[in-house]
Amino acid sequence: MENAIGSLVAQLCMQFPYPEELLTSYRNSLTTGKTRRPSWDSLRDALKWFSKGRKIFLCVDALDEGNNREKMVKFLCELQKTQHDINILVTGREEADLEDAFRLYPRLRMGTYRQEVERDIQAYIEGRLATDSNLRKFSIAVKEEIRVSLIEKSAGM
Repeated sequence: MENAIGSLVAQLCMQFPYPEELLTSYRNSLTTGKTRRPSWDSLRDALKWFSKGRKIFLCVDALDEGNNREKMVKFLCELQKTQHDINILVTGREEADLEDAFRLYPRLRMGTYRQEVERDIQAYIEGRLATDSNLRKFSIAVKEEIRVSLIEKSAGM
């Protein structure tokens, strides 16, 4: 999960001038001869710096599937409380720890839109089966088996 936040910070560094402290922190991580990942504190500080004078949108997909989930939840909740220029969207299955951690925040349940999501998934799969050169070579029967299997296993995800 730190990788996701680190990736966002790296994307921001490519788009905007970045603080000297961030460069210093990076250089310090190289002094051991082995690159280290930035700390949660360094990532938080970088996001705070980048959010000054601009809106940042942070999207975290499948939080329920990540490693270090507890730290990530704590990080996101702290960021949401202290940084009003950072908008956060989190997706994940409804699991007790996540429900509890985010109970005070607005949420949208995709189950409410299951039919629409399933139609979108079906349209995407059918489009790929029709246009992807690697898939076009299969017979109609094989493509139908692929289509049915993928739609059933997607379960609206």
